[in-house]
Parts: sequence; structure tokens; C-alpha cells
Amino acid sequence: MTGRKRGDDVDGIEFARFLLVMTPPPFGPEEYSLLHFSLAPADAGGFVQKTETCGVYQSIEEAFVAARLQAVRERQRLRTLAMAAATDNVPAAISWQIVDTEFGYDLKRDCLVVSRFWVHARALPERLLG
Repeated sequence: MTGRKRGDDVDGIEFARFLLVMTPPPFGPEEYSLLHFSLAPADAGGFVQKTETCGVYQSIEEAFVAARLQAVRERQRLRTLAMAAATDNVPAAISWQIVDTEFGYDLKRDCLVVSRFWVHARALPERLLG
């Protein structure tokens, strides 16, 4: 060892020198709401979007685990309803898929999204942090 220090020129290669400065995180503490988006029958026929809050979580990991669990439960519920409504003339050959997205999970019936479980981040108000 020749006593060289980091950042010295070794064999013609200049090593970078870095000064590590810790800065506060750009965002304050957050909470994560799990939202369920679905379609509900409208009074005048057709459908309207329905939104329901399924819970509030302190970590994003918990929120995504809960979103996946809710999507699985909804798939089981809808699959059971479809099988109960099936008759001899109309078999319940429906493809149900849970698709992960950057926001949470979508539940698809064949190629149509019928339900969404999305995680929404919200900064905690300063009065709740103290």
C-alpha cells in the first residue's frame, strides 16, 4: 500500500470524492388510505362509480397487503355470485384476474375492470405530529 487516499489518481483513474450530507426527507410523515372503486347500478339505468374507504394505514406496505387481501375477497365474492346466477343455458365460464398496478390492484372480469383497490398517500397534518 502506498498510502494513497480515496480520491487520489490510481493508475490514471481519478476516483471521485463525495461528501455525504444528510438532509431531512423531502416529505413529512404520511398515512395511507385504501380506497375501493366499483360500479353500482344507477336509478335511471346504467352505472355510477362508487368509492368507499376500506381503511387507513401507517405504512405503505400494510396498505398494499390490505389492498391485495380485499381484491382476493372481492374476487371470491363476485365469483360465487356469478356461479349462483349461472343456469344450464348460461355457464359461469368467466375469467377473474387480479392485476397489480402502481396504485394498488384492479379486479378484472374477462377484459373489463370491475373493481379497484388503490392506495392513496396523504401527508399528516402538523397538529397530529406533535
